[in-house]
Amino acid sequence: MPKKYRNKLLTAVAGASLAAVACSTALTGSAQAASVSTWESVAQCESTGNWSIDTGNGYYGGLQFSLSTWKGYGGLQYAAYPNQATEQQQILVAEKVLAMQGPGAWPVCGPKAGLTNDGVNPYPSSTPAPTSTPVATPSVANGQVASVVINGTAHIFQVTSDGHIRMNDGYYPSGGWRGWVPLDGSGVVGLSAAAVGNTVHLFAVMSDGTLRETVGDYTTATWGGWHVVPGSNVAQLSAVTVAGKVRLYATLNDANGSPRSADLDPATDTLSTGWYDLTGGGVKQLVGTAVGDTVRLFAVTGDGLLHENDGNYDAGTWSGWNNVGGSQISTLAAATTGTTVHLYAGTTDGSFHSVDSTGNGQWSGWATQSGSLVDQLNALGDGQTVHLYAHTTDGLTHSEDANYSTSTWTNWYSL
Repeated sequence: MPKKYRNKLLTAVAGASLAAVACSTALTGSAQAASVSTWESVAQCESTGNWSIDTGNGYYGGLQFSLSTWKGYGGLQYAAYPNQATEQQQILVAEKVLAMQGPGAWPVCGPKAGLTNDGVNPYPSSTPAPTSTPVATPSVANGQVASVVINGTAHIFQVTSDGHIRMNDGYYPSGGWRGWVPLDGSGVVGLSAAAVGNTVHLFAVMSDGTLRETVGDYTTATWGGWHVVPGSNVAQLSAVTVAGKVRLYATLNDANGSPRSADLDPATDTLSTGWYDLTGGGVKQLVGTAVGDTVRLFAVTGDGLLHENDGNYDAGTWSGWNNVGGSQISTLAAATTGTTVHLYAGTTDGSFHSVDSTGNGQWSGWATQSGSLVDQLNALGDGQTVHLYAHTTDGLTHSEDANYSTSTWTNWYSL
């Protein structure tokens, strides 16, 4: 991203429905764009208009990109460093940043220059040619992410375009990421993960509908082999640690979109129950998050609506499915801080929204958040902070943090 200004104010649209938010966003279309003259004004503020500047401060070019942002938003197709690219090439990369982060990516110079999402295509009739020897930038076509946090470190796993798995570690106490490394596995179409102590249980939905598991022990830094979990015809899975066990929630790859559940005993790494049906159908995605001994399970149905069913594992009861509002939802993530559940939704127009619930039917109202082109979401609760991971339609993976103790969000950055 450009200079790493942090702590974007967390905003809320109290009482607004997701349907209203999604419709208003859809009407504006892909408006994240600005004219050449506006970008030149931003550059005048950021770098006195010097598009080849490199002062050694870690930021480059007229719009002062960090190298990680330049790489993450496709700048390597033009040049290894932003200051080595032309003005036009730098502006085209900035357009991608603007589409994902909004004008707040340049929180000082953006307002001074009048940077807004005015929808003006800076180069409507031409696209600059890449450099003769482009540097490959990583992209992931599938993009589904699973994540756990162990002792303050986030461990994230992602499906790649060829059905393999890669993983990365985020060192949130000190900052920084280890970098992507491959994990054994192929033929994967979906992932979910749950942590028990220092151990992560990673589940892979295979292209043939079978479900496999591997266990990573972060105390000994070792992984076991993959083995088949009983069950078949799985389309999608959500794994949640509740009351000392790993609870599995799956949608079936059948005409009914049936949801079902099973429990895994982490001591023996075997199912302690068989699969049992959860009432309902038409489900395309299940997402669960734990609040004490209760799982709050959310289902997105094929019509883009959102429903909730709460399982109390202490009482052994389920609440039954209830419609909880929202529409046009294409991807959903959930996380818990304290006793508050936070939902994050990507809608069919690629925009991004959030809503909070303290239980007992109390919801904050959907809020539109910065970011667009989102097609996969994952959320990871870590104390009073939620780490968000978004895969976008251009094949890139991004992250931002929401700190609910200070009501602040960071800017998106590319992984």
